[in-house]
Amino acid sequence: MFLCAKTLPIAEGLQMADVKWTIRALEFYMPLAKHRESWTGKEDLIVVSQLDESEPIVSFDKAGKEVAVDKNVAPSQPVLSIVPVETRFDQPMSPAGSRNVRDQNGNAIGTLEPIGVKGSSLIACGETCGGGGGGSAPIPPGIYLEFSRILDMKEPWFRGEPEIEVHIQGPYMGGAPTYAEDLSCSGEHPYDYRKVFDQNTGFWEGRVLLFAEDEVLGFTQKFSDGFHVMFWEDDNQPCTLKLDANPLADFVKSTANAFGTVAIKLIPGAPWKLVAAVFVATWFSNPGSWLLTNDDFLGVAVDQASAGNVYPENTHVIIGDGRVLNGRANIIYHH
Repeated sequence: MFLCAKTLPIAEGLQMADVKWTIRALEFYMPLAKHRESWTGKEDLIVVSQLDESEPIVSFDKAGKEVAVDKNVAPSQPVLSIVPVETRFDQPMSPAGSRNVRDQNGNAIGTLEPIGVKGSSLIACGETCGGGGGGSAPIPPGIYLEFSRILDMKEPWFRGEPEIEVHIQGPYMGGAPTYAEDLSCSGEHPYDYRKVFDQNTGFWEGRVLLFAEDEVLGFTQKFSDGFHVMFWEDDNQPCTLKLDANPLADFVKSTANAFGTVAIKLIPGAPWKLVAAVFVATWFSNPGSWLLTNDDFLGVAVDQASAGNVYPENTHVIIGDGRVLNGRANIIYHH
């Protein structure tokens, strides 16, 4: 393989030995399953690179000739990708709990998957999963995501599968009721095993805990205006958002102005317990520690009746960047 670099001018009087070169953390892999599972090292392939999502992609064939590749449509020709690292190499899949599949008896790369679990609907339910013979045990009470449809996942094909996360975000101290922080996170690598799910395509269906009953009841005892349910594509540390908070606050305010609500509120004891709420965050805790990175805001859950949309069997729409419809979801309180 090869790496290409542009020739940079050296300032007068500055020697080459004085130039300090640093390379950010990168990963080199074949991002598409159909390529990993079909390429046996014989066909021509393409190497694609992109160091920043705002930059165009650069692509070369094996002869080193630059070729044109569509950023939005993956080619049929196998592709190797060089991009900033997103894989959690410090959290490898368990050898005992996973296996490499569809590798053409070792002739292709294949895909590593959990044993007995379909990756697109992965749900960790611990001791609450139903066993054989006696039916399913009751699930722990709380707020659950049971379906999501995301139109734009903001992860191009050459960067691999998206890292979709759902965050509960709301106020955390009574003296500043709009001063907000992350209260809970669900995704592929959350801190709570009950909140594991893995959405790799535009559709996901299953049942994953977003906000446990003790969490949500503790919240409602302190605050009355609800909380946000936000969808993210996280390219950094799992369940730790890093972004420029100013644009996010603007997106949330714009959505609130358009639809009158950008939050969810739980009313214990009411027949319909999850209702639209008016909370709008103006800032996040410790804003100085939030950095401008590649975390992509996909949208905030808005009561679909308030947004003027009606999708059968769904409760909310996902609104991103102010008024842009970016999907829909089914968010349910089980008790």
